[in-house]
Amino acid sequence: MHLDKALLGGVIRPNRSQTLPEAIEITWDFKRAYPFGRASQLEVALFMAHTAHLTYPDELETVFDMVTVNAARAMRLPRYGLAPGDAGDLLVWDAGNVKEALTRQRPPASVIRGGAVVARTTIISELT
Repeated sequence: MHLDKALLGGVIRPNRSQTLPEAIEITWDFKRAYPFGRASQLEVALFMAHTAHLTYPDELETVFDMVTVNAARAMRLPRYGLAPGDAGDLLVWDAGNVKEALTRQRPPASVIRGGAVVARTTIISELT
């Protein structure tokens, strides 16, 4: 789907108040909106950083915010965040910073829903 058609069709809705979208909202029809990869917002952020030439640390932080904080704002998710009283739904990556999370593209180390860990990922690398 051409980007203009996707924008007009409401599949992808950027916030046009900036040169770059502050948020990319991807609907539940993920395969139609984004037919590549593993339906991972981390992967979407990496693809966006590559195509938009956003490589400086502050730009990578902005890209990460596009698929997390700003996307939640665009979708008007209630109680989104890490403050007391928020939903407590989040993914935790085993990475020291955003650049490392984007470049490693590992699955989340933990999935937290309602403040409780509901899944963990352990990756074992072995040389034989």
